[in-house]
Amino acid sequence: NSVVTAIPMRSRPFLAAVSPDGRRLYVPNHDSGTIAVVDTATRVVTAEIRVAPDPHWVEFSPDGRQAYTADHESNLVSVIDTATDTVVAEVPVQRSPHSVAVHPTRPLVAGVNYDSDSLSMIDTDSERVVAAVPVGAGPQDVTWAPDGRFAYVANVDADTVSVIDAATMTVTATVPTGDAPSSVAVLPDGRRAYVTNLHDGTLTV
Repeated sequence: NSVVTAIPMRSRPFLAAVSPDGRRLYVPNHDSGTIAVVDTATRVVTAEIRVAPDPHWVEFSPDGRQAYTADHESNLVSVIDTATDTVVAEVPVQRSPHSVAVHPTRPLVAGVNYDSDSLSMIDTDSERVVAAVPVGAGPQDVTWAPDGRFAYVANVDADTVSVIDAATMTVTATVPTGDAPSSVAVLPDGRRAYVTNLHDGTLTV
């Protein structure tokens, strides 16, 4: 329970992700428009990947061959080839993409658009948006259930979580939360989710 290493980053690092094999850490640096690539064995930055401004979030595909970044100021989701650490596609989405979540089994990425109050469903085979789903105000985080049947969106300005059916790509329920829900974590058995409420310091279960 102690800090063993501090790895220098560029200005305003946002939500990072570890590759499925555990060998690399990708860190979005918001203000520099880059993704830092960290070797987890040596804890050294080995590369920087230039993406569109300003990356908020990164997540790997289940096989680790691609990574996806939400580029907040560019209204894009960048697709990164992790073998070459290069951007191979940019998918236009709605305004201010904040976070992305890769479906556990299907070629699908869900991304929330903060200033459009929507969620974009991206087909990763065609690298295009196949659905735009209206959600609550200020969606900030999206998380898939472990079985991939539902996605859960924390709407920070609406004090709700939107539940989205992956089969129909529609909202099937809206669940009240505490004040300013900012993130969602689903238990591995899929039976409960924990929502952090930013302004009142509580968890909604």
